[in-house]
Amino acid sequence: MKKDEELIEHWMLLASAVFTAEDRLREEWRPKLLAAVDGGEELKTFTAQAYLRAIAKEIISIGDGK
Repeated sequence: MKKDEELIEHWMLLASAVFTAEDRLREEWRPKLLAAVDGGEELKTFTAQAYLRAIAKEIISIGDGK
């Protein structure tokens, strides 16, 4: 049971970091994400990968205190 609670807390921390990063990136990325919705599958995939990379980089920068 303790291990389950540790995993839950780990995933809660991760989800919180993602939400924080998304909030910080929203203004820049909202137009790009909206444009991708109407694009083809290649644009959607490319945009999704770029957005995930931007989120990951933002989480790292948050951890670095930036």
